[in-house]
Amino acid sequence: MRDPDTLAAQVEALEAQGITNRRDQAARLGIPYSTYMRHRRALGLVERPSTEGWLPWRMATEHHGTWQAKQLRTLAHAALGRGTKYEGRRVAALRWARNLLDQGLDVVYDREEGFSYVPANTDDWYLKRIYDAATIALANLNSLDIHSDRD
Repeated sequence: MRDPDTLAAQVEALEAQGITNRRDQAARLGIPYSTYMRHRRALGLVERPSTEGWLPWRMATEHHGTWQAKQLRTLAHAALGRGTKYEGRRVAALRWARNLLDQGLDVVYDREEGFSYVPANTDDWYLKRIYDAATIALANLNSLDIHSDRD
């Protein structure tokens, strides 16, 4: 087994570069995938947290590829503090959300109709929660210089 401290540092560096796919990480480290996963388990490296907590809907298959679904997934990844090699997507998602927030809109989902925009309920503003969490996590990562000026 590789030196545990070295492997943990290498994994952290790969994830900071946005290389989060386990097979890609194993290839970059020059070891077989099964060996890499065995080492990860032995080190107790926790798997990445799921975005399910940030995406509260069970989406119909036909809605997975919509613009809104893609933007919300990107924001969820940012809220979880995940690095990305697709900086443009993250910037676009933040800009999209900020534009809707400035208009006082929220995103809602219906399995039959898909996503739509509605006037926000300030007591339960989904888009504001995910946007704020994403900008805070990104500020903590020093990935982008974006600050929320929202209350």
